[in-house]
Amino acid sequence: MTSRLAGDVVGGRYRLAAELGSGSFGRVWRARDQPEQSVICSGSCPGRSGDLS
Repeated sequence: MTSRLAGDVVGGRYRLAAELGSGSFGRVWRARDQPEQSVICSGSCPGRSGDLS
């Protein structure tokens, strides 16, 4: 899994704000959809490209 930090921009669109939790299946982040200026929650999973889904 790619290591992500708060402030990173993922997919050219989502700025990670805070990690909400993590476990054996990956991490969940609070993020901001920059073009829409909305708060979202998204996750990343090990074994994938590291992008949020």
